[in-house]
Amino acid sequence: MMIQNHKKTILFLFVWAFCAPIFGQIKLYPLTSSPIQKNARIEDDSVTLYLPFFEDFSGYTGSPNPALWERGGGTQVNHSYTNEAPSINIVTFDGTDERGIPYNFIAPRTADLADELVSRPLDFSKLISGNDIYMSFYWQSEGLGEVPDSTDGDFLELQFLNDEGEWITQWKQYGQPNSGFQYEIFRIGSDEYLHEKFQFRFRTFNRLSGSYDIWNLDYIYIDKNRKLEDKFVVDIAVTGRPTSYLKNYRSMPINQFFANEVAETAEEITVTASNLHDKFNILNYQVFLRDAFAGDTLEWLIDSTDIISGQEKYLLFSTTADTLPRDREKLILEYDFLLNTGNLDPIPTVNLRQNDTISGRTVLDDYYAYDDGNAEYGIGIQQRFGKLAYEFSLNEPDLLTHVDFSFVRLGEDLTGETFNLYIWKALDFTDGADADSLLLVQNIVVKYPNTPNEFTRVQLSRPLSLSEKFYIGFEQLTEKDLTFGFDRNTNSVEKAYYNVANKWEQNLDIFGSIMMRPVFGNSGLTTSIEESEIPSMIQNQFGIYPNPTSGTVFVKGNVETMRIYNLQGRIVMEKKFTSFEPTQEIQFPKNLANGMYLIELQGKKQNVRQKCILMR
Repeated sequence: MMIQNHKKTILFLFVWAFCAPIFGQIKLYPLTSSPIQKNARIEDDSVTLYLPFFEDFSGYTGSPNPALWERGGGTQVNHSYTNEAPSINIVTFDGTDERGIPYNFIAPRTADLADELVSRPLDFSKLISGNDIYMSFYWQSEGLGEVPDSTDGDFLELQFLNDEGEWITQWKQYGQPNSGFQYEIFRIGSDEYLHEKFQFRFRTFNRLSGSYDIWNLDYIYIDKNRKLEDKFVVDIAVTGRPTSYLKNYRSMPINQFFANEVAETAEEITVTASNLHDKFNILNYQVFLRDAFAGDTLEWLIDSTDIISGQEKYLLFSTTADTLPRDREKLILEYDFLLNTGNLDPIPTVNLRQNDTISGRTVLDDYYAYDDGNAEYGIGIQQRFGKLAYEFSLNEPDLLTHVDFSFVRLGEDLTGETFNLYIWKALDFTDGADADSLLLVQNIVVKYPNTPNEFTRVQLSRPLSLSEKFYIGFEQLTEKDLTFGFDRNTNSVEKAYYNVANKWEQNLDIFGSIMMRPVFGNSGLTTSIEESEIPSMIQNQFGIYPNPTSGTVFVKGNVETMRIYNLQGRIVMEKKFTSFEPTQEIQFPKNLANGMYLIELQGKKQNVRQKCILMR
């Protein structure tokens, strides 16, 4: 949380509120939300654990596993706040509860005890004095979040519960910049801990007004018959996250993908595995490609065997498929890396193979995304009337209908404040920046989501027919900092521009992606044709026109049933035709709001579905 000086204006860098590194007029922020007080823990004394105790947080995200940990401590299991953990997933400590809501958003400077991770009771009563009981774990400060600062008193500590019911501090680490994961091991030797209700807890002291002062933990292991030099476990674990199946995006519209499939597909997908032992091991892995939307396996991509040296990080890779099925309305590609490491269960009763599998995901639907859906920070412009623009490219003409924003809370509640949404066809990169090709300006009211990483979908006042390159962005209308989600696990800074002095600029010294997503809906339809031209164009077709419509559509062809669905899949109108007419006139219900609908036409020999935009 120290103030730092930087010599250049920056497009978007994370800024710590109130004690922030400031980069010109663009700021990056830790994340915050609505004010609440910290939850009381929910204890369940009926759960008692025995040695060995092992937790590497693999296989799940969200709140810590209640079979091992007391509820309500505020920590979050995730795979996004670091890219160098011993195994996939870590648990993160910050100034928010398990829902991402700050402990104190009323007094933003306040620091106090914040998150804690409390074990279920362990029965040590049958262990005798002198047993070599050792505890080990890996810890990291900052990671991909904000650095905890020792000058502010930020710390992470470990405490044990003795037989008198007192919490005794065993280890404490004060804040420091990211130095990677550090390993700790020490003996639990005192008789005061050899009782039937022994517990341990990690807790932090830091700012309470958001996702400040990040600490990460991983690979916690307690057992008897260990030694101080017992650092290594015979375990190969996947870590990090698989790269995208796409070359330029994390998600994109399915029609845009197939318009240039080869150019949009990455040559390979990769993920890192770590050998946590000091001796080599044989590593075999397979990669399978699935469509999670349809629920079927598409292809077996690779089967590879290699030797991984002791304490080595090894890059697993796989080729992508030559082509994907083109007969689906969307594809949710999941590519599973499955490791077969030959581990010999070095920790009895512990399944170390739980960290041998990881899945990547790429969505082909109706939107573009550079980000992976997880915000580690916020981004904003530090100037009223400052603008930010984000570049995207189409492979074929398409119809832009919505923009998805990830709003994050920071500093002041912006509920009810407004900003201007901008859509540009082109930007003027000359010194004056006066010749931008602007397509739409629309005033938007800020509304925060109910859950972390939830997007707010904004419908455009009118759909825009676009081709090739375009830009989405915003203009800040208030002196308050307007913040959007920022993903630090993907990088698209070369596609982002900011304008605070009548000139578009960039800064490529940072790493991340703004969580703004353009949403399309033409489904291959041409919308720029005059309505008078349409009947002659589709005289032999089975469908509707015009599209978009002001409320009246004409149904062409031998249609028996017509249904109109909203975007939630609910039928809002159904019409059955009892006699055949070459063209049927249909009125949309008057209570339907403007927006996109799906029209389904059923006939004796064919069924057709197409998207239709209502613009009254």
